[in-house]
Amino acid sequence: RVTFNLSCRLLVATEFEISAPNFMFLRRICGRFCPVLSDARLTVCRRLAMERCVVRTVPDDDKMTISYQLGKGQRNLYRNKTETLGGALSRIVFNANKHLNKGKRKKKAKLEGAGAESESNPITAQLVFNQERVEEDVPNSEAWQEGAILEIGEYRFLVTVNPPMVKSIVLPTSIMAGFPIFPRLDLDFASRQDSSYLWHREDQTATTTQPTTASGDSERKPGKNDQQTNLNWVEASQDLIYTPVNSDIGSRLKFTCVPRQDGKEGVAMEMMTSCQVEAGPGLCPFENRHLYTQKRAQEGCFRVVSYNILADVYAKTELSLTVLYPYCPPYALELDYRRQLLLKELVGYNADLLVLQETGKSLFHDALVPALDLSSMDGVFTGKGQQSEGEAMFYCRDKFRLLRQDDIVVGEYLSSDPSCADLHTWLSHSPAVLNKVTSRSTVLQVVLLESVE
Repeated sequence: RVTFNLSCRLLVATEFEISAPNFMFLRRICGRFCPVLSDARLTVCRRLAMERCVVRTVPDDDKMTISYQLGKGQRNLYRNKTETLGGALSRIVFNANKHLNKGKRKKKAKLEGAGAESESNPITAQLVFNQERVEEDVPNSEAWQEGAILEIGEYRFLVTVNPPMVKSIVLPTSIMAGFPIFPRLDLDFASRQDSSYLWHREDQTATTTQPTTASGDSERKPGKNDQQTNLNWVEASQDLIYTPVNSDIGSRLKFTCVPRQDGKEGVAMEMMTSCQVEAGPGLCPFENRHLYTQKRAQEGCFRVVSYNILADVYAKTELSLTVLYPYCPPYALELDYRRQLLLKELVGYNADLLVLQETGKSLFHDALVPALDLSSMDGVFTGKGQQSEGEAMFYCRDKFRLLRQDDIVVGEYLSSDPSCADLHTWLSHSPAVLNKVTSRSTVLQVVLLESVE
């Protein structure tokens, strides 16, 4: 009776994540109470006990992805949207027979070696929607619908179309107290604003003990996964960006993201830092300047900040290490270290226009764009040909609207634009100078903005 009451309460919760250990438990519950549960509640219970089949389909892609976990491995199918359902199911059956019958074939070989006979049953697959089998001549784009059920032999998968998903989380490899951490998130069908976040700090005051024998020795040696599973964590923040404090020094951090969008919630992903929080470099010169830029410029005015931030491709050259910055320790030239200082400094100026030179392309997309977006700034980037750096400009979208962007390669423009004819003629008197100017990858970024105030 107690077990039955528990199952009834579970039936009320139609939306929550089922962990793998509970999967078989719910299947047993469903089977045991089939005679007494109504059809509607039994359907809900069966759905709760199902693994998910995730279908990813976007309008501008001719293919769709069908992902599910069968056996011990994740299966990912890339199928044309115009292909019939039968083609996709045939591939699913092929994979299922290949992986699920592998063990059966080994067992059969042993039995045959002992003079016994054994046969493996062929696996079938079908797609069911609203308790009706979907015809195999239906195109994939129409067949795979939210709430459908994929049946592969005795396995059942609940189809979820374009659920919010965290594709990856990247945390910096250098973390310092007093400097904000901007996680690099790659979200699919999820909104940064709708998603929720959680930071935890490793609690070094709590210790875990291993069971000991009568001799006082531990029963077993710690495994490779014990280091993470035995950690104790204390909640530190519920914001996307977290600034470590001095009490975090010496501890690792853990970041969790639950993707959400339009009322839909996906599977949470968590990531633990690979390093411990270190002490910062002390008071930085720009922190004194921040005292004058604690707020944005008043209405009718705007603040401009221009900064050459030294592209990473130039920071590690022999010239930089021995001539330009011989006083700078190598670790301070590493981008992962400099990124923290750059973000804190740039955000703290509360600029309305931010003009950056020698901006790395990856730094722009992976760090500056997400960090400055939280400060209501949008940005544009102009690359220098095949090089990995260029010019970047950010503007406050509460004050400006982008009307036009022109990217000009100075050497090409000088040789082709009629307005530069006189300058080109003058430089032609020195072929070496002309060749030097026209062969460089120097670019000019021209952005036309309109005030929205």
